[in-house]
Amino acid sequence: MTSLYDYTIGHNLPHWRFYQSLEDDLEKCFKYVSPNIDQFDVYSDEFSKIILVASSEFENVLKEIKAYKDYTCNDNILEYYNLMASSHPNFGTMKFIMPRYSIEIQPLADWSATQSPDWWGQGYNKIKHRRIDNPKAASLIRALNSVASLQVVLLHLYKMKFDLVLLPIAISPKLIEPASAESISFFDTGFIGWEWRLPDELTD
Repeated sequence: MTSLYDYTIGHNLPHWRFYQSLEDDLEKCFKYVSPNIDQFDVYSDEFSKIILVASSEFENVLKEIKAYKDYTCNDNILEYYNLMASSHPNFGTMKFIMPRYSIEIQPLADWSATQSPDWWGQGYNKIKHRRIDNPKAASLIRALNSVASLQVVLLHLYKMKFDLVLLPIAISPKLIEPASAESISFFDTGFIGWEWRLPDELTD
């Protein structure tokens, strides 16, 4: 019989602690900038750092997905779209909520095989190559979307590798949550977990 542990990722998830540290960095910024739609265009050096780190890790995870799927493509953002869409055509529709702030975002809605997402093209690229000339590129909404996008590819990676996945509630996202996420309890073991459904699972 399959044990509960077989369906549970441990606390040493690849990339997950890194993601959690980005959430922590974002939340520290909220002491100074209130996360609401009126503040989405506020920019700062801290948002710049978050966008740079989240985007770099986003690319690292995509390379891991590429290797896991044994998929052939060039390492660029447009071809990575096809990498994701080849097995999960609706991945870009994944929605996230920030319950404490009544915010909903869809960070990859504008990504396609011919266009990079705004937070990448107008955010990450401008910060990476000409940061001094583009201070407004490091906006709050781009920081939120870059971190949420990292969660998109991580949750897809974990579903690919582990199929059915439960995260212990202790390491579930604390700031940005998939709209499809649910908590789940097993009273016989005392396990309390967190699970999610990908957009392509919701359309089945």
